[in-house]
Parts: sequence; C-alpha cells; structure tokens
Amino acid sequence: MIATKRPFLLLITSCKSSLIIPSFSTLPTSKPSYFTPFSEPQDENDALFKFFRAHLRPHFTPNDLLRVLKKMQFHPHYKTYIPEVFSWASNKEGFRHDHTTYEWTIRTLASQDRFPQMQDILAHMAKSPCPCSPGIFACPRIEPIYISVINSYSRVCKMEEAIQTFEKMKKLIDGKAPVVACNIILNGFGKLGQAEDAFRFYEDMIRSRVLPDVYTFNILINLVCRVGDVESGFRVLKEMRARGCRANVVSYNTLIRGLCKRKRVKEGIELCYEMVGLGCVPSVATYGIVFESLIEKGEPQAAVGLVKEFLRRGVVPVGLDYFNLVEALCKNGKVESALEVVSGLWDAGCVPSVVAGTTLLDGLCKASKVEEALTVLRRMLECDILPDGVTWNLVLELLCNMGRVAEAEELRLLAMSKGWNCDAVTYNILLDGFCKQGRVNEGTNLVNEMLDKDFIHDLGMYNRLMDRLNKPRKIVGKRKV
Repeated sequence: MIATKRPFLLLITSCKSSLIIPSFSTLPTSKPSYFTPFSEPQDENDALFKFFRAHLRPHFTPNDLLRVLKKMQFHPHYKTYIPEVFSWASNKEGFRHDHTTYEWTIRTLASQDRFPQMQDILAHMAKSPCPCSPGIFACPRIEPIYISVINSYSRVCKMEEAIQTFEKMKKLIDGKAPVVACNIILNGFGKLGQAEDAFRFYEDMIRSRVLPDVYTFNILINLVCRVGDVESGFRVLKEMRARGCRANVVSYNTLIRGLCKRKRVKEGIELCYEMVGLGCVPSVATYGIVFESLIEKGEPQAAVGLVKEFLRRGVVPVGLDYFNLVEALCKNGKVESALEVVSGLWDAGCVPSVVAGTTLLDGLCKASKVEEALTVLRRMLECDILPDGVTWNLVLELLCNMGRVAEAEELRLLAMSKGWNCDAVTYNILLDGFCKQGRVNEGTNLVNEMLDKDFIHDLGMYNRLMDRLNKPRKIVGKRKV
C-alpha cells in the first residue's frame, strides 16, 4: 500500500504548476494500515491525500467532485491544488466532466488570475465537451463560461487574450456572439483609452450582425468623452438613435459631464432640458454634475433657476443631496435663495441632509433671520434631523439675546426628547437668559439639572451659580451673537 500512496503524492507535488498530468493510480478501496490508528499527517501532501480519500468515494460523479473542489477552495493549503485534482478526474476511467465542474473551476481560476491553468481547462473542454451537448448542438453553458473568461482578461486589461478567447467562443457556440461579451471587450479598450481599437471592434460587431444595445453606446460615449472628444460623443448618440436604441440617463450624464469639463456649462444645461423633453428623468448624478460646474464657475444662482424649472416639471429625484449648492449660496449672501431651494426640494420629497440643514440654519442665524431659522429648525426636528451642538447654541443664544428665553428652553427640551445631548455651553446660555429676566425658579431648576448631569464639579461652583441667580443683572443691551 505504501507503493500505491507515494506515486500519488509525488505527482501532486511535481505537477503543482501544470494542468495536464498523467493519470493517477486508482485510489485504493480499503483504507491503508497507516490510517489506523489515526495520526496527524507529517506534511501537506499526506494531508491532501487523506482529505481527498475522506471526501471523495471511489466511483464519483461530477457533483461529488464539485463538492470536494468547493471544500478545497476554502482550505488554506489545498486550494492551490484545484487544477491538479480537476485534471486527475479528467483522466479517471469512467468519469466525464460536465458544465458544472467546467464552469465552477474556470470561474474560480479566473478570480485568482491563474490564466495558464484556466486556458488548459478551456482547451480540455473543447476536446471533451459537456455530455449535455449531443450531436451538432453546443452546451448552453459554454457561452457564460467563455464570457467569464473574457471578463477576467478585460478586468486586467489583457485585451489580446480576451479577443482570442472571444474568437474561440464564436466557433463553439450556436448562433451569433452575444452582445454582452462584445461590451466587455469594449469596456476593456475603454479602460486603456484605446478609442481606435474600440471603434474598430464595434465595426466588426456590426459586420457580424451583432445588435448593439444601450450599454455598447454608453461605453463608446464614455470613452470619447474621457479623451476630451465630446463631438464624437454626440456622433455616437446620433448613431445610437439611428439604430433604434434609446439613450438613457447614463448616456446624457456622460455627455453633460464631458461638456462641463470642457467649460461648456451652458450647453450642458441645454442638454439637461433636452433629455427632460425626450422623457428621460435626470438622476442624482445629473444634478451633481451641473451643481458642481455652476458653483465652480461662480454662478450658483443659475442652479436655482434650474431647480425651479425641474420642480415645476416634477423631475427631481428623491435622495438628491444639495449641500454644495446651499453652502455656495450662503457664502455669497444669497440666504433667501438657499431657503427657497431647500423649501422647494423638501416639499418635493427631497429631505435635506444634516449638513445641508445645518448650513442653512447657520446662514439664516448670521443674517438675523430668526423666524425663518426657527421654522427650518422645527421642520428638521419633525423629520428627526438634529443639527450639531454649535448650531443649536447659536440659535438658542440668538433667542436669549432677543428676550425669548422661554422659547429657547422649549426648543432645548424638544431637542432632548429627540435624542440631542446639550453641553455646558447650552446651560450657560440659558442660565444667563434666566438671570437677565430674573426668573429664579426656572434658573434654579436648570442649575439642579446641571448638577445631576455632572456639569457642576464642586460646591463653590454651585454657590456661584446660585448667587448669580439671586442677584440678576440688568439688561444693558443685546449681546452680539
């Protein structure tokens, strides 16, 4: 039995880097004596032999082999032997691989970038096809198997190997090449920025009567826009329409981004109106491209008109983040426009983010628009949007300076019920307001609350706060916010 074991182990070790190997000796049907009593294998190959014997019966099916291969994939030492075990099973008498073992093994090797072994298995599949491909008809799983290989080559920009695999697939499958495989190759050329090769391949597609889809044209549009040739992008769009393919939002976004990068923002906005007129709803990315370009150009006010028009047409997507626009408007002193944008989008279902709401509140407070700030703040609290502590203290101090301390206290309690934790600055602002108005009882309750929350660290500090309440100061004037 030792003589049976050692050639198996030597072949596994020597053929670790190659796929087509001589047939292994038939596995013994009875367990050798050195397995009893059980002892830990002395090296990796002994462990592999034992693992193989424990999980695979002598007369196994493709499903049995696939189960063992999947177990090996997650083993830290055995996963490198997957192609060797696959090849050993190929030479096993009475066994024949089907598309399940072919597909899983090829996809696994492709994910690990083990391209030579993957090509060996593809060559074996061409010589020994799947049992479910009788006569002249090919196995229906050949196409997705080859597509996965083409995708693995395109992912690492090995375009020559990808095209060679594509040509082999065309000879084996029934019918025309799938457009999915063509799109993968075009995308690979796009990664490399090889526009000429991409358009040459596209012409070959048309000659082969492969019908391009919207993804095909989007890849080409993105490729030419990346190299700065926006005019060619419009020609691709024209070709797209001529072939009866309708452009989607990705097509227009790519062209709009290309125009904006070339400082042709006005044309980009016109294209936005054109896409809406053709029934294509702008996405969040569309607004992001236009907003960023207009802000960079120093014209955030122009974005306000765009938002108003699209709000009127009802083509504003839910989930739009307009923080950059609000920030730019507030910096330019256009607080009213920022409030108008936020209110309009909020009514349309686009709830502002915490950052956008906080930015608007900060701008309103600095512009001394107290009522508008309180309206926005209460609406934010209704939607469980809590500003940061600095903004809260800014609003509360503004109210206290106006003598509206009770309203400030009410807001604080409302915010705390929503989960906000006020800090020592908040208590000092409110306590100062109560002292100015001589409201000793409310101030005393506030001091006791500070004591409960460990904001008062010693008796001296507590006595100073109480003396401050018992001797209220006269209001000389409003403090500067």
